[in-house]
Amino acid sequence: MSATQSLIISKREGWRVMKFQEEKMNNKNFKTGQYVIVEGKCEGVKHDGRLLINFFGENPELTAVYPKNVLPKPQKVVIPKIVAEWIKDNKSDIDTLYTAYFLLGQRKNDVSLWVDSNQNTFARAWLDGYEVEEEKLYTVEVPNPNIVYPMVLYKTDDGGVILGTCYSPDNWKKLERNQLTESEIKKDFDWAWRWAKPVEEE
Repeated sequence: MSATQSLIISKREGWRVMKFQEEKMNNKNFKTGQYVIVEGKCEGVKHDGRLLINFFGENPELTAVYPKNVLPKPQKVVIPKIVAEWIKDNKSDIDTLYTAYFLLGQRKNDVSLWVDSNQNTFARAWLDGYEVEEEKLYTVEVPNPNIVYPMVLYKTDDGGVILGTCYSPDNWKKLERNQLTESEIKKDFDWAWRWAKPVEEE
């Protein structure tokens, strides 16, 4: 590990990331003067603005630092819903980011293909948290010149998608049940994707 690389220790919820020049560790990979990142719990603020930080049981009075040394909280990255669901479903059972990459590499699906092309974004989402990308919505009308009312794809009460007649031809595109995501459309009606039209934002 080079002097410019960082060590991230993330074990306790609510602890703040701090940056220091020296970190005493019994490890041949680290050297005095090297930059590392550690975490500590803010126990209070001194009158001169210093923060009293408890580093895993250390006396906060001995580890007071100035706010200028506090690293800003990493900005959360935005990831697709299917990737967010994979992280949510698997992170509690996976110890490391390396293991997550290994498991994703064992099979080819929409999640692993996205991760292959967005490895840095996935790593940041895994380590720092994420926001879910808002999925685009579409309406689908299957053309049929022999009918009066349009044939459209719409969502049923149980969450499924079916093709049926719409008896509200004037405003059917504005009805929420007729606005579907790409994955909802392609799940059972991949052949109808050619007629998908993006929902216009008003």
